[in-house]
Amino acid sequence: MAISPLEDIKARINPYAERDAAFARLARGTVAAITPEDDVVLRWHGLYRHRPAEEGVFMLRIKLPNGEITAAQLGAVAAIARDRGAAYVNLTTRQDLQVYGLALAALPAAFAALDAAGLTSRGACGDAVRNVIGCPAAGLAPGETLDTLPVARALTAAFLGNPAFANLPRKFKIAVSADGCVPARINDVALIVAPDAAGAPGFALFVGGGLSVAPAYAEPLGWVAPEEALAVVTRLVELFHAHGNRENRHQARVKHLLAARGLPWLKAEVEARLGRALPPAPPLPPVAHGDHLGVHPQREAGLSYLGVPVPAGRLHREQLAALAALAPGRLRLTHHQNLLLADVPNACLDAVRAALAALDLPVEADSWSGRLVACPGKAVCMKALVQTKDHAAALLAELADLPAAGISLHISGCPNGCGQHAIADIGLQGTLAEGAERFDLWTGGGDGRAFARRTLARLRPEEVAPAVRALVTRYRAARKRGESFSAFARRVLWQESEKPTFRAMLDALAAHPMYL
Repeated sequence: MAISPLEDIKARINPYAERDAAFARLARGTVAAITPEDDVVLRWHGLYRHRPAEEGVFMLRIKLPNGEITAAQLGAVAAIARDRGAAYVNLTTRQDLQVYGLALAALPAAFAALDAAGLTSRGACGDAVRNVIGCPAAGLAPGETLDTLPVARALTAAFLGNPAFANLPRKFKIAVSADGCVPARINDVALIVAPDAAGAPGFALFVGGGLSVAPAYAEPLGWVAPEEALAVVTRLVELFHAHGNRENRHQARVKHLLAARGLPWLKAEVEARLGRALPPAPPLPPVAHGDHLGVHPQREAGLSYLGVPVPAGRLHREQLAALAALAPGRLRLTHHQNLLLADVPNACLDAVRAALAALDLPVEADSWSGRLVACPGKAVCMKALVQTKDHAAALLAELADLPAAGISLHISGCPNGCGQHAIADIGLQGTLAEGAERFDLWTGGGDGRAFARRTLARLRPEEVAPAVRALVTRYRAARKRGESFSAFARRVLWQESEKPTFRAMLDALAAHPMYL
């Protein structure tokens, strides 16, 4: 089978070369004049065209390794949104920021503003190493077993805009995880903090994870010391570059390579490139899947960091500018589409919390706002089947009186699963029925032990909130002591969902809110 046309283009050009000249030329043209080669350049610099298609506008994805951003940089993003007419930005599950509504003519100025702020979009899209995600509290929380921030930064520096890794078979995702707040094993490579047999700090190395229509958890490959992490991950990226599928993009992720060749082959190839054997991966220590919401003491005396819920992961540009003015210094974006404000003096906590509440961003340790994840949806995404952010806002309003109890709720606009519904306690996947928007409801994926399973099909948008209430009611009434929602779903809901009476039972519960 021959390589795809895209692979031919990728083999001929360096998308990172002469960026300013390329975008100055694009800015003078029209969307209709964009060539396939131009499209590669656009994507490799973090740009996707979005709806409404007739307006010819683009989304700019800003790459924030480990979710790190400063107050000044956040202010620069707010200025880009303001100056280019973008009403809002979205926080992503990869700890990126996405700005919408950019015309071709606006791109040179947007890139100049990013450069001046020390920000970048290189490799934020396209067949490159994407944003390295990690624990948002890395380097902030006291008592860390291992500060993962230096590793995340080193990995970013090695691959960012590197032409040697600009033509991968598909995107390559890396996670560096410490305490379970990042779902590391759904990535191509996961480095999860775990001591070796002698107690030395380091990482259990996992490979081959991914979501979309065929989700897979990464498998254990070995153990890696912190100072060796960059070399080992580089060998893995090289291996993917050499052996990944370039004929069929639907079979071109690391998980597909692993399925085709097997873990022993992959391990032998990595070790051959390293020139040494990898120690076996140790058992992972038990972790609490934290989300860092609320107020937490920082490692520096007298300071705290605040985990701020961001409803549906969307910030209006006025909120963004106000946050930039309010934040003392450092901020972090989280996998859950929330943010952390760091370096807050304890004496100022009440004032900062009041200011956040005035921005409609109250600091709450247990809220649906902080546990609801939503992809951009049909409002902007060319692939989405349904709206997501607006439905998410309505759902949050309808669930406001129901305790979240740590239950995660994720919304994806299509089967591609960018809202990561497969790893949620309760997931909603957008679909269509006779041209109308519907949602399939999934349960049981929120604790990393299994992917979620479809429990209810083709709910109308107005049926979603009653169904969620009914499921939470069922959980609270019949759970075992200490049982999580996802464990309960696998034990009870998955079996009951196969019974004809299940939907009727949920309808009856939803009709009687006194049970809540």
